[in-house]
Amino acid sequence: MPTTLFQFQRGIAIFLQAVSVAIVVYTLLRWIVKPGSPILQMFGRLLEPIIGLVRPIAKRLMANGFMFDLSPLLALLLIQVIQWIINVIFSWFW
Repeated sequence: MPTTLFQFQRGIAIFLQAVSVAIVVYTLLRWIVKPGSPILQMFGRLLEPIIGLVRPIAKRLMANGFMFDLSPLLALLLIQVIQWIINVIFSWFW
């Protein structure tokens, strides 16, 4: 039984890490690639639902003087918090 839980936790960790890497790549591509490119649209369709969750918070910060879109950074922070919570929950089973 613990092996199955460990595999499940590891699968979630790998997925969240892949999403984190994809957010970083998407953010860098937004600076480099033309806005209408297919690769940017693909990343946007996959990641905007996640980044969109924290966009209202980022807009509040930007209204207070920040010039950059902080929503990808806040999304990465949210993913790290989720990963930490999952690790704490699964540590109860070990």
